[in-house]
Amino acid sequence: MKLSDGAHNLLKRRAAGALLMTLAVSPVSATAMQPASQPCSSQEDHVAAVRESYAYDYPDFAAAAGLRGSAIVRVALTRSGHVTDAAIEHSSGFWILDDKALQVARLSTYKPETVACQAVDGQYLLVVGFDE
Repeated sequence: MKLSDGAHNLLKRRAAGALLMTLAVSPVSATAMQPASQPCSSQEDHVAAVRESYAYDYPDFAAAAGLRGSAIVRVALTRSGHVTDAAIEHSSGFWILDDKALQVARLSTYKPETVACQAVDGQYLLVVGFDE
């Protein structure tokens, strides 16, 4: 998945204080890019990861109309990995794709970030791309 220069620059400006997670989305399923699991050490912090991505159907209307794009979703997680909020940070340009990106973000399950072996609440950016 490739972001436009404008989306990439927006992402760089807005990512301060947030962890970027990339979710590459195909028409039928979503696959998260996750770091390898490692044992916890008080010297190491671990970033949040998608445990299981929500599988979905590409919206029929969007597929028929040839709509493509990427949406950036800001996902707020509790220390247990539950989603407390999801909002569009940068639109794909199409409400139907943005709506589906929010659904993917809310229905996916997450492993929370850890700091000094303790799970913490946080906000993360999730990039959901729609390319048929």
